[in-house]
Amino acid sequence: MGEEKFDKLVNIGKGAALMTGTTMEMNRSRRLGRPWAIKTIAEAIQKNVGTVGIPKWTDDEMKFAKELQNHWPKRKKL
Repeated sequence: MGEEKFDKLVNIGKGAALMTGTTMEMNRSRRLGRPWAIKTIAEAIQKNVGTVGIPKWTDDEMKFAKELQNHWPKRKKL
């Protein structure tokens, strides 16, 4: 991932922390994290989607998301 895109992600995290009155910690790693953490995040997202509906993304946002997906190496199923 290019530094410009990485910096954009960091700024998104900082902005989210600022909006919620929390702090942000960052560990730059190629790993996605522990499977239980991913499941926890997915469950929270699903609950929120049920409450507010599915977000509508622009073409640029979809392109950016696909670029992120291609950044990490394929993982073996657990």
